[in-house]
Amino acid sequence: MKYILTIIMATALISCGTPKDTTAYANSAKVLDAMVAAEAFQIESDVANPMVTSGLNAVGNSGLLPAGSSVSRINLIGNSNFLRVEGNEVSAYLPYYGERRTGVSFDNNSAIEFEGVPSTYTVSKDEEKNRYTIKFEISERNETYSVILTLFPNLKSTIDVNSTDRTSIRYDGYVEAIKVEE
Repeated sequence: MKYILTIIMATALISCGTPKDTTAYANSAKVLDAMVAAEAFQIESDVANPMVTSGLNAVGNSGLLPAGSSVSRINLIGNSNFLRVEGNEVSAYLPYYGERRTGVSFDNNSAIEFEGVPSTYTVSKDEEKNRYTIKFEISERNETYSVILTLFPNLKSTIDVNSTDRTSIRYDGYVEAIKVEE
């Protein structure tokens, strides 16, 4: 009987939670609005989600992926990466896991790297979900990237990258403000 009473009490205590802190949510949504309006933010990703192919499965089976990773979800914690929006310029250095569809450059760098003014750049806000979608295209060294950023009010983000030369990949991370030099 004591055992059953203990279980009932423990269940009651666990189910009693505090309501969501709507103030913190509202504050982070305002911070996100300000970052997007100022066009001054940076995303650091902690996970890469490549398109799973037979080649990537072979890499996964060989044990070459970082600790805590699978072929569909690669841990980037500790790896340098960023996507930065400053005014009308964007820049990125994102480690790439996947397959190239066409020729290989001679610089031995398989990362997704670009810097400059994108050829297209659109921002839209889903008022109901309070999230932003930013789409742009940018070219770097004979390769064109089509990028979709999704910025959520809790300051999490996704980066979807489609390339003319590689299989697509998505990155999950966090967005933060950067100071714009005046």
